[in-house]
Amino acid sequence: MRNYSFSSSKEVIYYNTLFIITFDIIFGWFIFQNEFNLITNDSVNAFIFGLRKIFIGSLFTFFAVCSIKNTIFFLKLDPHAKLEINNEENYLLYINIVDGVKKEVKVDFTDIYLIQWNKARLDNLSYYFIFYKKNEVIKKIVVSNTLTTKLEKKIDKQIEIVKVEKLYFEEFPVTDY
Repeated sequence: MRNYSFSSSKEVIYYNTLFIITFDIIFGWFIFQNEFNLITNDSVNAFIFGLRKIFIGSLFTFFAVCSIKNTIFFLKLDPHAKLEINNEENYLLYINIVDGVKKEVKVDFTDIYLIQWNKARLDNLSYYFIFYKKNEVIKKIVVSNTLTTKLEKKIDKQIEIVKVEKLYFEEFPVTDY
């Protein structure tokens, strides 16, 4: 059994955004370069090629804008968050500084009943909801991808995991303390 300790790291976000934008630029350049080399005297073909360029250009722009929006969104997340998973003593400890006050949640593995993985389709930017019961009240911990990836594999307990995919995130939820 391994124990894990994580603190916020924004490197995953930078790498994913850089990959999407680089892919957009290289693939877009390749497509437009090949289409500019096509010579045609037919006005219908020229019109269709023009529409294709507009469609492909707007599609790549959409991907880049969504990627940048997700990046800005995730850069605002929990810069002081820490997560500790102790598999020997069967607990998960989440520590964060909210409005200048240190908040922490310590949850026993037996209280955790569901992990929901929320993933953006355009990037590998995601966060986890860890649902648990405390005094018959359902609470959740929100763990972003900047803290850890594949959280369900790091906890030595069989916990139901639900995967939810979205195009991009509107707002980031907060942890119940």
